[in-house]
Amino acid sequence: MRGVEAVQSLGKLVASQASYYTEQLRHSVGEDVPVLRSGGNGGRADYYSGHESPARWMGSGLDRVDLKLGAPVDNEAFTGLMGHRTPEGEKMTVPRSHGKVAAYDHTFSAPKSVSLLYAYGDDEIRSAVVAAHRKGVSDAVSYMEERCSMSRVSRRHGDPNGESKFSSRQVGSEGYVAAGFDHFTSRANDPQVHTHVVVINRVWPKVGGGRSTPRLATPI
Repeated sequence: MRGVEAVQSLGKLVASQASYYTEQLRHSVGEDVPVLRSGGNGGRADYYSGHESPARWMGSGLDRVDLKLGAPVDNEAFTGLMGHRTPEGEKMTVPRSHGKVAAYDHTFSAPKSVSLLYAYGDDEIRSAVVAAHRKGVSDAVSYMEERCSMSRVSRRHGDPNGESKFSSRQVGSEGYVAAGFDHFTSRANDPQVHTHVVVINRVWPKVGGGRSTPRLATPI
């Protein structure tokens, strides 16, 4: 539609793509590291590794994997989660829900006018733009967790013939385990304030008391 800018895009990731993100984990959370570079082959790996930026843990499911909201993303922990293992080495998969999709990359982009304010504004304006953008991303992730973060739980039972059957039902989840990667330029090195929120494709279903087994997250 003309006149309407896309503010979110979605992509599927496999475990081997973790390196595209971890190569940029050289700066601690809170640092403002806009990068305007020339050259390069324009490939996806070069884009993620070349645009160094702050990265932080996000989501309401972090308690399950003993990670702290807003803390800097750790290379080893992120790589493990992309392989569906917790930082403690616990498997987050079961044989019936292995799947190839490791995570979903939700990219939240500020309007071009906001990116230009960041690129050409003074320190006060740039700080305000970053704060407002991060608040918007955080609110969007919270909304997604409330409305879109679903899982399935299965129950084994016997049919009238005495055979074992499985039935499943959709339930809510305890929230995402995610990492947010802030970027300030596009692949073409144009001003573009945006955040890649990598949502691990496993959530814990809300099924009452006791520790439940992680299931495959419902695609958004």
